[in-house]
Amino acid sequence: MNTTNLILSQNESFKFVSVSFMDGQTKTYTYKTTLDLAVDDLVVVESPTGFKIVKVVSVLEFHEVNFDVHYDYKWVVSRVDLEYYNECVNVEKEVRKQANKLAYEETRTKLTEQLKDRIGEDALITLKGIVKL
Repeated sequence: MNTTNLILSQNESFKFVSVSFMDGQTKTYTYKTTLDLAVDDLVVVESPTGFKIVKVVSVLEFHEVNFDVHYDYKWVVSRVDLEYYNECVNVEKEVRKQANKLAYEETRTKLTEQLKDRIGEDALITLKGIVKL
């Protein structure tokens, strides 16, 4: 029996979570934490191949945890906060949208000037009146 986990469990914020690696497998693994986590939170954990982002599939009750293991459960490293990332992605989308709009307006202005040079300003005004919707 691993008494360390039993002793740590005396802290009210101490808990165990079941996580799944997002690699298509359904197997879950148990990690310990004092973070306030919920189902579907993304967290960083240490694995045999390095740090990995995993999804919390359940916050375990103590009776659901197997304390009769001969190893220490590993700790959750941190919660993944996607707020900053999503903000950056949204800013980039807006910049791209505005840049495309500016490029479109610049191209439209150049083409209009070229057409005016070819057919004259009066003909261009006439055409604009015809195609106005």
